[in-house]
Amino acid sequence: MFRHVLWLAFLSLTWSEGYPYVINATDGPTTDIDRSNGSNVVLMPLLGGTDPAVNSTLPFEGMTDNATTMPTLESQLANKLTTSLYQDDTLISACQLTTHSQLTVIKSSSFPNNYGPNLDCQYTVRRNSSAWCSVTFLFNVLDLEESEECSKDYIDLAGERLCGYNPSGVTRIVHFKGSEVTMKFHSDEDVFGLGFLLTAVQQECPPPSCDDRFTHSQFELSSPNFPSTYENRRICDYVIVKSSRFVCKLRIQVELFDVEYDDKCEADFFELNGEKFCGVMSEGQIVEMDFPNTEMLGRFRSDYATTRSGFLFEVTQIECPSEMLSTNQSEVENIPEALSTNQSDAENISEALSTNQSDGKIAPNVTESSQMTLGIKSTQQNFEDETKPSGYKH
Repeated sequence: MFRHVLWLAFLSLTWSEGYPYVINATDGPTTDIDRSNGSNVVLMPLLGGTDPAVNSTLPFEGMTDNATTMPTLESQLANKLTTSLYQDDTLISACQLTTHSQLTVIKSSSFPNNYGPNLDCQYTVRRNSSAWCSVTFLFNVLDLEESEECSKDYIDLAGERLCGYNPSGVTRIVHFKGSEVTMKFHSDEDVFGLGFLLTAVQQECPPPSCDDRFTHSQFELSSPNFPSTYENRRICDYVIVKSSRFVCKLRIQVELFDVEYDDKCEADFFELNGEKFCGVMSEGQIVEMDFPNTEMLGRFRSDYATTRSGFLFEVTQIECPSEMLSTNQSEVENIPEALSTNQSDAENISEALSTNQSDGKIAPNVTESSQMTLGIKSTQQNFEDETKPSGYKH
C-alpha cells in the first residue's frame, strides 16, 4: 500500500547510564500489519566503532563521557541519522506545506539544527480520497521550548497544543471533518529547541458495522463480506432474540465453515453463548445448544493476518412441546376449580335469601352483583303480575 520508504528514521534519543541509544529502523515498504502492530523496536547502545547489529558507524564524532551534554549528543546523532537516512530529500521542511500524499515526512525548519525565532508555519494534509478518514501524526522527535499551557513555542493540532521535550515519542490521530487537517507551529523570540520530525499518514476508513440482531424463528447467519472472504481486524456482534416463550433450543446447521485455526481459537473465531468455533466444519453438520434466556449473544472476530472463506449457518429456534403441553394442562385444570368457585357463590346466595326471607331484607353478606340480579328478577316478576289478563291462574 505504501511506497518504498524508510519508515521511522529514529523514534527518540534516550540517555541511560551515560550511553546514547538509537532505535533500529527498518528499510523497506510498510504494510497494514506494520502499522497495526508496530515494528519490533530494539534499543541498542552505541559504544564505539562499528556495531554489526546497527550496521552503522558511531553517529557522532569521537568517544564521549558522562560530561558530554545531551543537546550536543542529540544534535550530532540527529544530524548523522537525518543525512544518512533521508538522502533522497523525502523530508519536507518548508514552513508552509500542503500535501495530498498518503504518507508525508515533515521536519521543522533547519532540522536537525535548532529552529529559528518568530515562526508561524502551517502544514495541511488534504484528504487523498473518500476512502481515508483520519491522519495519524507520529512524532519521532519533539523538542520545543516548554512553557505553561504551551504559551510560547508550540504545535497546534486539532486544537491541542504540544510543547516541551518528549523522548518517548507522541502519536495523535485526527479525523477529517472536511477535506483537510491542518497542523500549526509557532515559536517566539527566544529559547529554541531541536524542533520536530514527524510522519503524517492518512488512514483508511473503518469498514461498515457488521453487527446484527435476529428475531425470527429461522434465519441465516454469515461472516462479514460473505460469500467473499472475511477481512482482517473485524469484530461482529450478534444478538439472537427468542421468537416465542416456548423456544428452548437453538439448532445450527453448517452450510459452510472455514475460519483460521489455532489450538485455542484465539486468532479468528466464531463464538456463540460462550463457546468458540474455528478451523473447518463439514457441510451439513448440526450443532444444538440450550436457549434458556430471552437472548443469546454471538461474536465473530478476525485478527490482523490470514483470512479464509468464513461461514454460513442455517439457524432454527426450536420450541419444546412438553413445556407447551404442561402449560396448557395447567390452564385446563384451573377450569373445574373456577366452576366450583362459581357454584359455591350461587349456593351462598340461595342460602342468604332463604335465611332472610322472613323479614324481606337482603343479607349483608350477599354481594352487590347478587343484589342487582335479585332486583332485576323482582322487577320482572312485578311486571308479569301487572300484565296478566284477568282470570289468569298459575
